[in-house]
Amino acid sequence: MLGGGNPVGGSNPTGISSNINYIGNHVYGTSGAVIASNGSNGLLFEFTTGREYSIVNFGFGLGPSNISASKIYGYKISVNSEVILENVSTSDGDGTLVFDGAAIQQNILLPSYSTIKIEATTTDADNMTCYGIITGRTYA
Repeated sequence: MLGGGNPVGGSNPTGISSNINYIGNHVYGTSGAVIASNGSNGLLFEFTTGREYSIVNFGFGLGPSNISASKIYGYKISVNSEVILENVSTSDGDGTLVFDGAAIQQNILLPSYSTIKIEATTTDADNMTCYGIITGRTYA
């Protein structure tokens, strides 16, 4: 239902936040810029799923930051406070990231009635700008 051009009873479908949005059986979210540094994970997403389960693609990226040599950059995904996946990449001696394909993009099944948390992680002491995107579908 629309009211004044925006969906009524739901979140703004174009907003940037740690939540996800639903339009019909489509699900998506954009974290916007999040800062992570050594000892301080960046919260990309934290939300609770509804009665449907979802199959989503999660994309992870780093913004224009100084990549330090011999550091780890990545993300971890928790379901109901249990880590289900942690994916990291290392920077080589000249500060170039060495991503394996899975570290940048991951398919995930989000169970119904679960709290999902996705955090950016690094061992770099400098502030790292990180981004997350979720796209997928829900199923009854």
